[in-house]
Amino acid sequence: MAAESAAHLDVGVDVRLGAVVVTVAGEVDPTTVDRLEAAIAAVLGRDDGRPLVVDLVAVEFLGSVGVATLLDAVGRFARAEVGLCFVVGTNRAVVRPLRISGIVTRVDTCTSVSEALDALDDPD
Repeated sequence: MAAESAAHLDVGVDVRLGAVVVTVAGEVDPTTVDRLEAAIAAVLGRDDGRPLVVDLVAVEFLGSVGVATLLDAVGRFARAEVGLCFVVGTNRAVVRPLRISGIVTRVDTCTSVSEALDALDDPD
């Protein structure tokens, strides 16, 4: 009998300098994406206009459902006129799918959370 490996995803939420920071670590796939979706929806559900920083630096795998979730977030935050930034660092597991999908042309990406917070604080 073959051993099955379950995907693991940790999602943390924190408020820093007026923005909500969602930190994601592990694998974003069909079995884990609901945790990412719930965290993003909770930020929009607050309806307080706080921008969102999604820290993806520790993501090991970003499957198509994860890309679709992030793309949906881009549209939802744009419609709500709420700031959004993805922190990708140099993480190839994240940068590549975001480039291929074209998301990087629709949302700010940064290399660190502090850079993202600065960018959201000074949108010019």
